[in-house]
Amino acid sequence: MSEHLSPNPSPQETTATDPSALRDNLTPPLDEELHMQKVDFLEGVLLEQTTANLTAQREVLLKAVGGHREAERVDVWEAVKKQESRRAIGEVRDLLVEEAFSATKPEEEKDIFDKVVTRITLDIRGTTDPDKVQAGPDVVDFTVGSELDGLVDTGELQDPAVLAKATKTIRLLVADGLYKLHKWGNADQLRTALELVGTYAEWVPDFNPKEAGFDEAKASLTMSLAALQLDQSSKPNYQYAKPERNYLFAQTADGLGQLRRTEAHMFLRYQDFDLPQPAAEQPQTN
Repeated sequence: MSEHLSPNPSPQETTATDPSALRDNLTPPLDEELHMQKVDFLEGVLLEQTTANLTAQREVLLKAVGGHREAERVDVWEAVKKQESRRAIGEVRDLLVEEAFSATKPEEEKDIFDKVVTRITLDIRGTTDPDKVQAGPDVVDFTVGSELDGLVDTGELQDPAVLAKATKTIRLLVADGLYKLHKWGNADQLRTALELVGTYAEWVPDFNPKEAGFDEAKASLTMSLAALQLDQSSKPNYQYAKPERNYLFAQTADGLGQLRRTEAHMFLRYQDFDLPQPAAEQPQTN
């Protein structure tokens, strides 16, 4: 179903969409309740896909550590979190290099996107001066970017240039959120970023979640949850010895849930369908 995240459907697949992209002015579906029932139905279908993906990923991880006997003594999650935190911080740094000019502007000239870049730059690097090398605190800023939600109500995102900048900024927030989750065990930044991906997917017709880090988040969270599950099944004592993993389980699963809802909205943007009809009740016989 992920192919329906494509922003370029054929004319036959595209349904008419209110171009205003304003939540207060958008014409709701003719039957809003039916629309939400379809979203819920698709989420159920996608949940089955998530379960299958997790099963496959656990098998990959199990093979990587050398089988069941090795899995009983290896902390799989610790290995995955190191790998994923390195990957995520690498993307954060690359994006900050690309957006370095945004952080060096005079404060009065910065737009909403520049200010997000500046906050993340200061948190990661400790300075906005590209000629200096300085370590930032890295563990203090977990709630950047929620203000981007308000743009959906302004009409500014109808401008392709503004939408492109918003999309790249959200991608930075997703990467930073994945880093915060894996490095520091805090999901607040990722939750904010994925909520933005979902909101934009629902209300901004030209928004492309793939360009905002959808695939990277899905792959990373799938691997992370699979590692946590593998550790739990191979080392049952972890549920007592490592209680902090209850939070990681919940937040990683919730992140995948947010992505499923986003994917459901994107599917319905390009392709409608009829809900399966309930099976008719069989007449009772004596």
